[in-house]
Amino acid sequence: MKNLLIVMALIILPNVFINDVDVGGLDADAALIRLFEACPVRNEQIIVLAGDTQYEYAFADFDAGCGFDDAIEEALKFSERTGFFAKLRMRKNPHHIVAEYSYCTLKIDGVVAEIANKLYINPKDASYLIVDGEFNITNEVDGQELDKIDLTEHIIAMLGNKKGGKIHVVLNKIVPKMRKEDFEKSTQLLGSFTTPFDATNPSRAKNIKTANGRLDNTVILPKEVMSSCAVFKPRNEANGYVSAGQIVHGLPDVGIGGGICQITSTLYMAALYAEMGIVERKNHSLMVSYMSPATDATIAEGAIDLKIKNESEYPMIIQSILTNHSHTINIFGHESRSADRHVHFEYNLIETTPPEVKIIETPELPYGITQIAHQGADGAKYELYKIITQSGHDEKRVKINTSVYRPIPRIVHTGLQIGTLKENGTTQ
Repeated sequence: MKNLLIVMALIILPNVFINDVDVGGLDADAALIRLFEACPVRNEQIIVLAGDTQYEYAFADFDAGCGFDDAIEEALKFSERTGFFAKLRMRKNPHHIVAEYSYCTLKIDGVVAEIANKLYINPKDASYLIVDGEFNITNEVDGQELDKIDLTEHIIAMLGNKKGGKIHVVLNKIVPKMRKEDFEKSTQLLGSFTTPFDATNPSRAKNIKTANGRLDNTVILPKEVMSSCAVFKPRNEANGYVSAGQIVHGLPDVGIGGGICQITSTLYMAALYAEMGIVERKNHSLMVSYMSPATDATIAEGAIDLKIKNESEYPMIIQSILTNHSHTINIFGHESRSADRHVHFEYNLIETTPPEVKIIETPELPYGITQIAHQGADGAKYELYKIITQSGHDEKRVKINTSVYRPIPRIVHTGLQIGTLKENGTTQ
């Protein structure tokens, strides 16, 4: 009880009432006990019902009640300062003090949030997998959420009326975004592409198998963008990748996860045939043997990604198949294109860049003798076009990308000139 130390020894005058409760002749503690016993909400409860589950709350859980401390303090101060004749008059004219009733809206919000959290059921989209060449489609599961506004209004009404009771909550259904019927309409082959696969290189083969396993059965929901780097996960030993050949800064090299760009290149072309959106794509710095010019796609973690977008209203699924001789990606979804519409792709050479010739003197060769260590290769710029035909006639030609590949230097070894060889084997 606050601020009562200076008046705690006093007795409240007779004929003093707090909220029509006679507290005359009582000290502070006795008055507080009598007021609580007479409090109209002391035993009131609110019971929230949700099916077979119920949640019980006392009015005190919402800090519902009257400000009795302040009222008793006022009664004691009144008793202290009232004179003799005024006290005589009070026998006929009682003194009334009002203890204001209130409750805490923050406590209401907390209770509603607690119940909402317990009753919330997350909706589950339908899904599908391709198992042994067959579509395995699962049903969606509806979710539910509490109508928090409705419950809050009922609690406020009960607290305001100072009368408890039962509240049957309203639960709203949450409909999943993707339903079984959406997946049942998404089983047509939209695009496919195959590249040759060499299983005799064990390190490269292991990386491609690992990436293939992560990509297979990847579902892309409508308007969703798929990141190849995210699907493959970081290329490290913990994720099953090993060191193998790759291209780094335009030169052949080795690195963890080398080889998986064959997966992204196959995926890129399958996505083009499916006429998906290409959000991000970059070609290799050097041409690769397993792809035609301008049809490849490289990735570099944290820097370069292949991102494709499902621009349809239905889900798509990627099937990635790896054999000892080939890698195939099939993309399935809802076919909305007309049956007589077909697409194919053509690449055009725009220009070439001759390779640099690097002459390296070597002590193993006599003076005047040269050997070609590497033939080198021209650099080139290519453009890739999509050719759309309708009813067998060329209808539209769409430029897809421009790909620039670096030249590979021509390396020539030549013998050292006489007198230029030092004792340590280096030239002057």
